[in-house]
Amino acid sequence: MSPRRDLHGDDLSLLSGEIRRWLEQRGLSAQVQLTHSDGSPVSEATVASLRDPCAQLLRRRSHLERLAALGEVSASMAHEARNVLAGISGLTQLRSLGAPDERTRLIREEAERCAQLLSTFLSFVTTELPPRTLVSASAVLEPVRMMLVAEAKSRHCQLSVQVAADTPQFPARANELRQVILNLALNALQSATGGGNVQLVAKSTSDHVRLQVLDDGPGIAPEVLDNLFEPFVTTKADRGGTGLGLSTALRLVEGMGGALTAINRSPRGACFEVQLPLADEAPFSGGAR
Repeated sequence: MSPRRDLHGDDLSLLSGEIRRWLEQRGLSAQVQLTHSDGSPVSEATVASLRDPCAQLLRRRSHLERLAALGEVSASMAHEARNVLAGISGLTQLRSLGAPDERTRLIREEAERCAQLLSTFLSFVTTELPPRTLVSASAVLEPVRMMLVAEAKSRHCQLSVQVAADTPQFPARANELRQVILNLALNALQSATGGGNVQLVAKSTSDHVRLQVLDDGPGIAPEVLDNLFEPFVTTKADRGGTGLGLSTALRLVEGMGGALTAINRSPRGACFEVQLPLADEAPFSGGAR
């Protein structure tokens, strides 16, 4: 007996044709009819309506298989990259023994942060997430601005930080949140036109802190906006984009009990907003992205 496999509409047509020819060669005939559980016949319209969902399921299965393969490769790459970062961190510590400067300190801290993120990734399945601690908006946004100063200059863009005076501290995982804002800010710089502006803004409501990344670029295409945070969705495929940055950012923010949303600004540009609760509460679901 041949191995069982899933069939879709085209496969069924070919199979039924083969069966019909086999029966005709032997002077036999047969009639096949699909019925519901109550015995009523299944209409052609119903069969046709099932084709699109079946095709979507097949595409989804292929997508999940790609994710599984990516996970195996990523684990190996993360292990090797963590070793490289340890070497970078060691070299910056040697340089700091003389006359340490702010940029050297930042390089060392970022190397250690990346190494910690990779360690978290490698133990993601078997260990609990680290606890959230109280952080300030300035401690998250200002290091991101410093890391992207050269990128902004190369693109002739203005990059600024604006933190409302009454913005309180809030519970978060500082390293993960900085990674999220860095990813959003870099995307904003890449989409902003020459001479554009990118703003990193922090403000608060009575129960949430809002961290926004604003740009005055072309905005987000409407056909992309609805599934922007899904894995492998990217508007930068021609520039090496993988479509994993925003899906990773969403996972990290939701893991801290927050929500990540994106909207187009008027008359142009985009706004990505991270909302995090001021109280250390369970994760909540944000509004439509």
